[in-house]
Amino acid sequence: MCIFAVGMTKAFSIIVPAYNVAPYLDRCLESCLQQDLPEEEYEIIVVNDGSNDNTLEIAQAFAAIHSSVKVLSQENKGLSEARNAGLSLAQGDYVWFVDSDDTIAPNCLNALYRQADSTSADVIAICIATIKEGVATPRMYYNYGMVNTILSGPQMLRRGMLKAACAQFFICKRSFLEEYRFRFLPGVYHEDEEWTPRVLYNARRITFTDAICYNIYYRTGSIILCDRYL
Repeated sequence: MCIFAVGMTKAFSIIVPAYNVAPYLDRCLESCLQQDLPEEEYEIIVVNDGSNDNTLEIAQAFAAIHSSVKVLSQENKGLSEARNAGLSLAQGDYVWFVDSDDTIAPNCLNALYRQADSTSADVIAICIATIKEGVATPRMYYNYGMVNTILSGPQMLRRGMLKAACAQFFICKRSFLEEYRFRFLPGVYHEDEEWTPRVLYNARRITFTDAICYNIYYRTGSIILCDRYL
């Protein structure tokens, strides 16, 4: 089942795969809506991946109120295929994969889009915070001196700047992803560790921000549970 209206190109497509995340989805979607772009200028694509709790109902309730929220529901296929399904529907200039139990920073989209657009970036590399037991720990992967720097993917990788391969930490130009037909490998855990280096290696222009744009929450049952990934 798909609740999705085809329309004009957006600045961002935020793709939110969701599987049995009813306790967390409200928080995630609220953060995606607390932004400094008009709702008609970006979209939030929730891919319900065969949830058997009320994840789908929560997503549909948001879609009923907010025209920017689109819902795709499919049988359970795993995170890779949920992300791929969302990407196949995306209409934004830039694509951001956001996990359904995490949040993005309020009012961050406008600055991110202006930076990406002014630099013609294939990828925007962001800073994050990890939140465990209510305590936020900033992960400042890129300092202020990097903000005006443009690197190719190979240059970034040779400098050892890939600190975490999580796809959520890199916002990608959709036309770049489509040019190389980048998709996530189905049926594996930690699929980002295969996808992200491949994407970055082919990126011609990567721009960096020292802003904390993404909050990743530790929780029981999450795929990411240890510091070696962050």
